[in-house]
Amino acid sequence: MTKIALITGASSGIGAAIAIQLAKEGQYSLALVARRKAKLEHVAQMCLKEGAKEVHILQKDLSNLDDCKTVIEETVEHYKGLDVLISNAGISKPCALIPDRTVKEAQEVMHLNYLVPFALTQSALPHLVKSRGCILYVGSVLGIMPAAKMVDYCSSKAALHAMAKCVAQEYLTKGVRINVVAPGAIATDLLGDIMTVPNDQILDDFGSLCVPIGRLGKCEEIADLAAYLVSDKNRFMTGSVIVSDGGQCVDKLEGEYKVGLARDKLLKERADHK
Repeated sequence: MTKIALITGASSGIGAAIAIQLAKEGQYSLALVARRKAKLEHVAQMCLKEGAKEVHILQKDLSNLDDCKTVIEETVEHYKGLDVLISNAGISKPCALIPDRTVKEAQEVMHLNYLVPFALTQSALPHLVKSRGCILYVGSVLGIMPAAKMVDYCSSKAALHAMAKCVAQEYLTKGVRINVVAPGAIATDLLGDIMTVPNDQILDDFGSLCVPIGRLGKCEEIADLAAYLVSDKNRFMTGSVIVSDGGQCVDKLEGEYKVGLARDKLLKERADHK
């Protein structure tokens, strides 16, 4: 039986990896949402090659909350239903202490990371009740553990995790499962933006210093987990935050020290590159 899955932030990184992994499952028709049309079309072609039943692309900027409703409505109109919502799109700002972070910047992070998933959820739930479907939010380990210089990002992801649990409780008897996957440091463009160091070698060094298992996570590793979490094999789980972070949470005290070392190294590397 074909399932309909809508994925936001699908043009790159974790979102693209999830789309491709679901395509490999061979039972999904996909609706892919992102701002960058060319990259979205490239991911769509990869999904079709890997086994997606059909791919429908929606070039939208979800910072406009009206578009959150639109992408749900257009997906349902196109496919005549919705089984899975994967809310992945999000942003962060370069690291900064709270006195150096503007309220406008913090509002932007909270808007994209919390209010956009909120609006998507509101529009999707009536359709997911009909299909007895599920929602998966891409949260973050930083919604669980603190990180200096990232107060807005950590707060937005903590809010997202809390929302998921609340909505899961509201829909316990309505057949809709709602869960969160909380990645740690993953090799994506977003991590480079946060650290303001796009150099791949520097990011690899950050992974070896900061992540207890000694490397950054891979988008494909999160995608494998996400595919399981939205599958029928996972019918018993709802309201859960599933962490995949290379041990950052369990190594918290030493991890905070390592993060400090890694940031010092990154700052030095940045200075050397100027």
